[in-house]
Amino acid sequence: MIEIPFNNLIYKEILLTKIENITQIDFSTLSDLMIPNQCLFNSYKVAKLTNSLCVEGFVFIKVDKTGSFFVHCWNKIDNNHFDLTKDSVWSKNGKETECHYFPVSEYLFKNYNISENDKNQELKFISKTQEIVDGLQAEISEYYKNK
Repeated sequence: MIEIPFNNLIYKEILLTKIENITQIDFSTLSDLMIPNQCLFNSYKVAKLTNSLCVEGFVFIKVDKTGSFFVHCWNKIDNNHFDLTKDSVWSKNGKETECHYFPVSEYLFKNYNISENDKNQELKFISKTQEIVDGLQAEISEYYKNK
């Protein structure tokens, strides 16, 4: 398991549970609801329909000998972390991608203060995950610039 120190905190990698091992939820209809590049919205929908938590964090995606950090959101029920965006959208590209997940904060779907009547509202991350990812990417850029 990977640990990433940043700004006097340590972010610890978690492992995802395969959705077929999560028996509390019927995933057969949920997978069809996932939208590419909309992880927060996907996680929100899943949380609302399954009473799971939205986990805001970041993912390190390894490509060849390097990689990048991305802001990401997935779900958690009981102690099981799962990511329908990855399972339903990313896996369809045909390439197996090495992903490392680092949670920052967990929220109930109700914490996002979305009105069902306002279709133009945009979901926004509650946590400071974007700032963390920006800082980590800057550190990586600086490291490679000085090599």
